[in-house]
This record gives sequence, C-alpha cells and structure tokens, in this order.
Amino acid sequence: MDTKKIGKPKTIEDAKRVNIYISKKAHEKAKKIGGGNFSAGVTKLINEYANKANT
Repeated sequence: MDTKKIGKPKTIEDAKRVNIYISKKAHEKAKKIGGGNFSAGVTKLINEYANKANT
C-alpha cells in the first residue's frame, strides 16, 4: 500500500526555507527521527537541543 500523501505539504507559520549541506548518514538519521520527514527530524533535534541547553 502506498502511504504517500497527495496535495500541498504541511506549512509552518513563520517558517523560512533553507538549504543545508549534510552528510548522507546525518540525513538518514534526521529522516528517521522525523518519522520519514527530514525537516521534521531536523526541527525536532534543534528543539530538543535548545531545551537541554537552556536547563
């Protein structure tokens, strides 16, 4: 069964599109953390790091 969603992707309020250069290994790790979504994985990692850094 194909699980790809059709239609416009989810948008984030006050978001900015950026390009980054990252290793294939780091890309796959972030994608796995984000449940298959690279951007979600990067966002989750940044938020968790920021929370730990502020404590």
